Amino acid sequence: MSEEKGAEKELVLTPEMCKSFRGIRSFVLRRAHQLMREEGIRFSDAMRRAWAEAKMSCLREYGIPV
Repeated sequence: MSEEKGAEKELVLTPEMCKSFRGIRSFVLRRAHQLMREEGIRFSDAMRRAWAEAKMSCLREYGIPV
């Protein structure tokens, strides 16, 4: 169980994930779940924020628009 927590804290968005709908969606769902647990925000707010973070990261770090 502690391995899962360690893996969750290391959410990394790769260029391959940014190019793949399944990859980006997987990242967004894991990030939203993390936000809900850490900050206690609602699912819809967590999803909105996770998508915004993913879009900014893909564009800023890899130049890939999502």
